[in-house]
Amino acid sequence: MNFDFEQYNLLYNKIKRFILSQNSPFKFYTLFSFVTKEIKLEFLNSKYLENLYQKNFIIKNILYNLQFEFYKDFNFALIFENDIIFFEKIPNLPSYFSMLNGKFIIEDKSTFKSNLPYENQLRSFYFTLENFNKNEDQIEKAIDSGLKFIYEPELFDNALKIFNLTQRSLNLKSLNIAYKKLVKKYHPDISKVIDTKKEDELIKIYEAYRILKNSML
Repeated sequence: MNFDFEQYNLLYNKIKRFILSQNSPFKFYTLFSFVTKEIKLEFLNSKYLENLYQKNFIIKNILYNLQFEFYKDFNFALIFENDIIFFEKIPNLPSYFSMLNGKFIIEDKSTFKSNLPYENQLRSFYFTLENFNKNEDQIEKAIDSGLKFIYEPELFDNALKIFNLTQRSLNLKSLNIAYKKLVKKYHPDISKVIDTKKEDELIKIYEAYRILKNSML
């Protein structure tokens, strides 16, 4: 499908207002859930994975554009680190907000670094609109090569329940610990008992792990 700029502009303003209404750091999932449930953004002509990818793509594109806007117009930084989104006031030199690193960098005064944004490859990916129209095979390859994005809220919530985690407690360390415990419980090579129900559970665990790991930016 083609990139709908009218829809994009409406979404841009709604996401901007949502972000500005937040008084504390929040998770990317919170924003994704808002876009999915409240705004009901859907691409009806796309297959499931393409629909999911396109929603993530537009949200990330808007976040990076807002990062520039807030930096230029309001003198504060919109930062998304791991799966957390938050603001920081831009300090005076010699500190500057590095778009390359997505955080503040302390430079020696003699370098005279300016408070200008820097490019990085991930930002360039989301700024290249041709990347919006990837097919399922291309998306799968991108995921295999390290592209991360959030899944539908219902799938995401179910994956959290499988590992007995919450949005607040989810991080790579807690996920890996919970994952290893469940694999040890259900894996036939470890439990020494062949059980088709256990095999089904193991498949759910693998899929839930992939969903949660891919959700972490």
